[in-house]
Amino acid sequence: MQQYHQKQHHSEQAKRKKSHATQIEDLLQEGQDVVVQVSKEPISTKGARVTTYVSIPGRYLVVMPGINGFQATRKLSRDPQTQQIPVLMVTTKDQDTDREWGLRQGAKGYLVKPVDGRELLHKIGELLG
Repeated sequence: MQQYHQKQHHSEQAKRKKSHATQIEDLLQEGQDVVVQVSKEPISTKGARVTTYVSIPGRYLVVMPGINGFQATRKLSRDPQTQQIPVLMVTTKDQDTDREWGLRQGAKGYLVKPVDGRELLHKIGELLG
């Protein structure tokens, strides 16, 4: 029976490799901590649904797949629960119109990559000061 399960497991791995689809099992290791935000509890045999809605458990935000920096900034600046958080956009977009758009979305600062470390620390200090 154990050999059957091992063969089945290897067969499933081979199918995933052929389809080039990344499965969550391929990305995680046993015992690894994972934080997810649940938007809908599981129902019957269907699992919970995870959302890209922006909520911040700490002081820093890394933009998630599904929204860009401008969209994340807009969401943060318009939500009463997060609008007091100063957003510093650090981006490769170097046009004046990009800077203006980022600030119009609610960013309190805008730096273009590559960023000098001293400039970054100075700007963060200004925003948190």
